[in-house]
Amino acid sequence: MTSSIGELRKTSMGRLTAGILASALVVSGIVASSPAFATTASKPTIAFDANTLGSTTPKDEVVDRPNDELGAVTNGPLARVLTTTRPGYTFGGWSFEKGGAAITQLATAKTSDTFRIIYAVWNTTVKYRSNGADSGALTNFKSQDVYRFGQNLVLPTVGTLVKDNYDFGGWMSAPYSPTRITNYVASATEVGNPSLYAAWIRNVSFDAGDATGAVPASMLYTSGGPKLKLPSFTATTLRKAGHNLAGWSTSPTGTPISNPNSYVPPVAKTILYPVWKAQTTAASPVVTFKAGRSTISSTQRLVLDELASSIGRGNGVNITVSSLRVRGAAKALGTARSTAIVNYLKSAGIEATVTTRNTVATQARPSSAVLNTVTIQATWTNPTN
Repeated sequence: MTSSIGELRKTSMGRLTAGILASALVVSGIVASSPAFATTASKPTIAFDANTLGSTTPKDEVVDRPNDELGAVTNGPLARVLTTTRPGYTFGGWSFEKGGAAITQLATAKTSDTFRIIYAVWNTTVKYRSNGADSGALTNFKSQDVYRFGQNLVLPTVGTLVKDNYDFGGWMSAPYSPTRITNYVASATEVGNPSLYAAWIRNVSFDAGDATGAVPASMLYTSGGPKLKLPSFTATTLRKAGHNLAGWSTSPTGTPISNPNSYVPPVAKTILYPVWKAQTTAASPVVTFKAGRSTISSTQRLVLDELASSIGRGNGVNITVSSLRVRGAAKALGTARSTAIVNYLKSAGIEATVTTRNTVATQARPSSAVLNTVTIQATWTNPTN
């Protein structure tokens, strides 16, 4: 409300009549006496803006500009105090702009101005947390900054602060956040005295080696955040004639990483290399479902991704999907499981002649894993180049 009135006043440049302004204030739900607007630069009008957080606003003032100070309006003390409704913020005086530093005397931009809006300054403290650093300190041993609401605060650099095998990646609003920042601007609803936490990151990049196709984009791991899922066969276009992607290794001749779906890089910068295996012509993976379920889980996707990787560009693919369900379970359950597997393989680009079988177990223990399985028998012919 204060800002809109201020803009109305600014547009008028001090020439609206007292009656019009008084009507505008009453319509707005504010009862205030109309100021006497100045018409000369020697008696400029000063209007006060509460800068979002204030609960009160002083009346406009017409002041005498001292002749001996260019730009000055008054040498009087700035005793016009506001209260704030935002926890953690305190009134810090007045500024020429929102988020600006407090001024020591009122002034206009130039001596010819007849009107000037000044804005309330609201101060709080931004505290910096090292967030698990092993040693060191921020630049100039900084631990906090005084922050003015509306200010664009440039956050400190890392200085000598270190965390072993990590790089500094900016700041976060919590011990872990997917968003990292180097500048801080308080949000419209944020309370004062926030803490910012150092972000410690590890970067993973990929090397295609002698394969063709697009190299996967680099991945970033942030300390305290979720583990990485490395690109599978269906998530990359890398190809090598006569071979299938078996996984990723930390060396060009190494073995595949054992936990590609929950990988944490060991150092700040890691390069991963594709591991290739010669294509085969048969596979019999088994997919296990939870009792009564027929949706594909992340663990099952890994099994099916490996099968799709093995088939690769295979020709004449034949797949038999055999579902085993517990006695008493609906026949539709076995069919739904088979269909889910076939559809997933199709989404991975595997077109095949498919035969489905639905077998009922002789036992009746629905929680037993062996009674909730689907066996996939696949045969195909691989090209040699």
